[in-house]
Amino acid sequence: MTDPLTARLAATVRDIRAAQGMSVAALEAILLRRLLAEGTQQLAPRFFTAAAGLLRVPWAITRGPGQACAGPRADFSGYLDRLYAAAAGDPVLAAALLRVASLVNPPGELFTDEMRSRVRDGGSAAVS
Repeated sequence: MTDPLTARLAATVRDIRAAQGMSVAALEAILLRRLLAEGTQQLAPRFFTAAAGLLRVPWAITRGPGQACAGPRADFSGYLDRLYAAAAGDPVLAAALLRVASLVNPPGELFTDEMRSRVRDGGSAAVS
């Protein structure tokens, strides 16, 4: 179970896009370390080619949640606002939101049937 602090932190992430800058920088640093271990020849092209793959999800999230999720497009208007509100009282939603915002998990995790049900219930699925 996620602790209440995680729920409070998730509630402060009012815009999922705001939490990604440092995550992208960290992922790029890990990528650069791996590429340097393979040698320095053609480092710049190898890095930028590989980094483009890292940026796919953050750019998709910036364009909108429907762009970031695989499968048929759905109407997500208002969903993220309800998700943020519900996450303040539901540690499972809070943890999922933080994992997506920090690019650990893909955005689709926020739109599973379980997550939608928790959002619909307004976070009432939380254990006291």
